[in-house]
Amino acid sequence: MSDLVRRLRERRIGQWAIAYLASAWLFLEAFDFVVATFGWPAFLVRSATLLAAVGFFVVVVMAWYHGQRGRQRMRGRELGLLAVLPLVAAVALSFWGRPGGEGTHVGGRANVKSVAVLPFTAISRSEEDLTFADGIHEDVITQLAKISDLRVIARTSVMAYRDAEERVSKIGRDLGVVSVLEGSVRRAGDRVRVVAQLIDVETEDHLWAETYDRDYSDIFAIQSDVAQNIADALRATLTPEEKQSIEEPPTQNLEAYTYYLRGNYYVANRWGLEGLRTAAQMYEKATELDPRFAIAYAKLATVHARLYVPSSWDHTPERLQACKAALATAMEIAPELAEVHQARGVYLEWIESDYEGALAAYRRALRDRPNDSGLLTDMGLLLLGQGKAEEATELLIESYERDPKSANQGYHVGWAYMLQRRWAEAERWLDLHIANNPEAALGYFKKVEVRLHGHGDLAGAAAVLEEGSRHVRDYPATYYHVLIALYGRDYETALALVEADSVRPYYRKAQILELLGRGEEARAEYEAARRLYERLIEERPEHAFYHAELGFVYAKLGRRDAALAHGQQARELRPMLRDPWASGEEILYHLTEILIVLSEYDEALDHLETLLSVRSQVSPWRLRLDPVFDPLRDQPRFEALLARYE
Repeated sequence: MSDLVRRLRERRIGQWAIAYLASAWLFLEAFDFVVATFGWPAFLVRSATLLAAVGFFVVVVMAWYHGQRGRQRMRGRELGLLAVLPLVAAVALSFWGRPGGEGTHVGGRANVKSVAVLPFTAISRSEEDLTFADGIHEDVITQLAKISDLRVIARTSVMAYRDAEERVSKIGRDLGVVSVLEGSVRRAGDRVRVVAQLIDVETEDHLWAETYDRDYSDIFAIQSDVAQNIADALRATLTPEEKQSIEEPPTQNLEAYTYYLRGNYYVANRWGLEGLRTAAQMYEKATELDPRFAIAYAKLATVHARLYVPSSWDHTPERLQACKAALATAMEIAPELAEVHQARGVYLEWIESDYEGALAAYRRALRDRPNDSGLLTDMGLLLLGQGKAEEATELLIESYERDPKSANQGYHVGWAYMLQRRWAEAERWLDLHIANNPEAALGYFKKVEVRLHGHGDLAGAAAVLEEGSRHVRDYPATYYHVLIALYGRDYETALALVEADSVRPYYRKAQILELLGRGEEARAEYEAARRLYERLIEERPEHAFYHAELGFVYAKLGRRDAALAHGQQARELRPMLRDPWASGEEILYHLTEILIVLSEYDEALDHLETLLSVRSQVSPWRLRLDPVFDPLRDQPRFEALLARYE
C-alpha cells in the first residue's frame, strides 16, 4: 500500500484529480445556467455530468501514463488537452441541444418557457360539444400566443394528437416543448366545466392543475385564468399590456360568442368552398347578435377574402363588397386589435396586391401575437416574394418552430433555401417535410428539383421519385419522369411517357419529336398545341404561363411577332420579384427560351444573367441539362456565365 501511495504521489495523481474535479464542478455550474437561460433540454445537464465523470477516469489514466516519465512537467499540449476536456464536452452538448439534431423536429429548441396545448376533450361526441371544445381550445392557444415570453405551439400541430395515445414525454419531444397542457370541457345549459392540467414533459409531473365549475358567463375569465397560471408555472414574464389583452373579453354576448366559435370550427376543420361559406354565415350571425364584436368582423373579412380570390369559388362583386364592409367595420370598432391588422393584411395582399402595405399590417399584428405561426408564415412568404430571402427564411423557421406538424411549414423553408440555391439546406428541410408528410407528393417533387438543378444528379432524382411512388397514392409524377429523360437525352423514353400521359407544357410531345429529328410530326404537334393554347387563353386571358407557352409554340412555328408579343404579355402579367413562388422568374425563363428559338442570343443571355443574379430556381446545372439551351453551348459568354455562378 505504501508503494502504491508513493507512486501516486510521484505521478501527481491526486493533484490532477483535484484540479479536474474543481474545473468540472465549475463547468457544470456554468453549463446548468446556460441550459436554463437558453431553454435547452434538461437532460443535457445529466449528460454533461456523465461525460465529466468519464473525463475524470481519462484524466487519471493519462496522469498515470505520463507519470512514468518521471516528475517531468507535462508538455503544454497535453496539459491543454486535459484542461479543455470539459470545455469540449460542453460545446458538443450545446450543439446537441440546438436545432439540426436528429429527429423530425429540426429547429425545435425545448425552451423552458414553452407549451403545447393538446386538443380539449369533449365529454360527449355531439357536434355542438365538439365545436365548443375546439373553440375553447383555440381560444386558450390564442390567449397564450399573446405572451411574448412564451413559445406556444400552433393549433394545427397539436391537432395531430387529438386521438393519439402517445405519452406526454414523446409529444413534448416531437413538438420541442417542456410542458403540455391537457384539458376537458363539458357544457350543460348555462354551466360549464373545464379541467386543465399542465404537465412537465420530462418527468410527467403536474406543474399546475385546476378544475373550473362555473356559469357559462365566466368562460372568458376561465380562459384568462388558465393562460396566466401557465405563464406563472413556467415563470414567463407577462407585461401589463399582455395581461390587459388576456383579461379583456372579446364580447359580452355569449350567444354571439357561441356562433363565433362555430365559425372558427368550420375554418379550422372544413376548409374549402362550402366550409368557408358556412363559417361566413356563423361570423355574420355573431356580428348580428353583437354589432360591436370586432374580432368576428375581422374573421368574417378574412373568410370573404379567401372566398373571393380563387376565381373558381366566389369571385363576385358582392363577395368583394362584403369583405370591404366587414373589414371597415372591424377597423372602426377596434383599429388596434391584432386580428384586425391581420385581416387588413390579408385584404391588401390577396385583393389589392399591395405587398408593402400587407407586410406592414402583418408586422403590426405580430407585435401583439408574437407566437402566431400563420402571421410568421404570411410575412415570410411576402418577404420571399420581394427577394428578401434571408429575412424570409428566418421568419419561416420561426413559424416552423411554433407549428412543426403543419403540412407545409418544412416545405416553405426548403423552398426558401432552393430560391437561394442553398441546396444542402433545402434538401434537409424537404427531408423533414417528407418525414412529417410521407404521403404528400409535393415534397418528393421539390427534392427531385434539388437533385436536378442543384447537383445535376439524374439517378438521385429518379431514386426520389421511386421513393415517393411507395408512399403516395395517385402519384402524378409523369412530368418529372419526362424531365429526367429529357435532361438525360433519352428522348425515346420521354416520348413514350408523354404519349402515355400528356403533361404540361402541352407542346412537350412536339418538342421531343423535334429532338428526335421527326420534323413533320413535330410541326403537326406544334399546330395542335397552338390551337389548344389559343382556346385556353380565350377562357383564361390572365393566365401568364399559357401566354408564355403559346409564345414558345409560335416561335417554333416561325411566327416571330406573335411569339414575342405573348412572351412579353406573360411578363407583364407576372413581373419578377412579386410572389413567393418565383412565378415571374419562371416566366422570364420561358421568354429566354423563346428568344433562343428566335436566335436572339444576346438578349437571351442578358435575361439569364438577371435570373442567375436574383433569387430563383435557375441554376448552372439547370442550364447545362435543359436541351433548349443547346444552341448557346458554343457561345463563350454562356460558358463564362455558368462558370461565374457555379
